[in-house]
Amino acid sequence: MERQTMGDIMASLDRSGWATLGKLILGVIYLAGVAYTGLHNWSLFSRTFPQDLQMLAWITLLVTEGAAIALPVVAHYMAAPGFQRLWAWILYALDFAFIAGNTILDGALNRGAELSEWMVTYSYFVPAVPIIILAGIAIYWAADPSQRLRDVIQEARAASIEALASRIRQAAMEDHVNDIIDHSARALALRVAEQVAWRKNGDSAAPKGSAHGAGPSSLG
Repeated sequence: MERQTMGDIMASLDRSGWATLGKLILGVIYLAGVAYTGLHNWSLFSRTFPQDLQMLAWITLLVTEGAAIALPVVAHYMAAPGFQRLWAWILYALDFAFIAGNTILDGALNRGAELSEWMVTYSYFVPAVPIIILAGIAIYWAADPSQRLRDVIQEARAASIEALASRIRQAAMEDHVNDIIDHSARALALRVAEQVAWRKNGDSAAPKGSAHGAGPSSLG
């Protein structure tokens, strides 16, 4: 292993500092871009909703721009490898496409330019953009591997109960089980017959040696 000199370590720290500064600058630029698209979204959605429903414009802004900030972080640091991480990137790209479309549409409206056919069609779907993003977030949570583990546990529990029920049904058809049931039924019938006879004859107590109060084991 090659030994590092003091100069190598200092150079490495210097590069690390520049890398940190570069990441910080990129973060600031990204947030500035989010603010830029957010102003366009606010302008567009404030036109879309009537004056007494301007709160909807704020909610829409929170969903679209908030997703643009959260989804890259989620995809990098929170999403599980596999479908969940892939879906986080797909949802981020979808949100980015919506933000871009809203920015282009708002810019055309601000200039008073004639809208192209696709812009007119897209304008009808603009109020549904937050719903699509929310549906995508719901799919992201459903793709959590821990949710799949809970499903597997529930499936195993249900399979165990079904297997036990099947064993009970099989055991109920065995001869010795039926013998126990027949024995208990005869003992119960005998007790019922004795009780009916005593009531009919006006007896206040069971005759000596009667099976009254005796269990199936004493009547065998």
